[in-house]
Amino acid sequence: MKWWHGLRYEAAAVRGSLRRALAGPGPERDMGVQALKAAGAALIAWALAGWWWKAPMALMAPWTAVALVQSTVYRSVRAGVQQLVLVAP
Repeated sequence: MKWWHGLRYEAAAVRGSLRRALAGPGPERDMGVQALKAAGAALIAWALAGWWWKAPMALMAPWTAVALVQSTVYRSVRAGVQQLVLVAP
């Protein structure tokens, strides 16, 4: 199998995920929203640390922001699973 066959397969999978995300609620839309939140947090952190505060290690700010956003999602999922276990018969 040639490498471009794999690339075509991946492109088709991305198109399918994008179509499902735009069609309605679901895991693809949730993941897209989370990715946009993480990207926004990283951009804001980089702008604050680099442009406004002139911090010498401004490159660490976006990484930290993404890590914090991801840990918030982890806590939300954990709390949801706990609620499900408590409510389920």
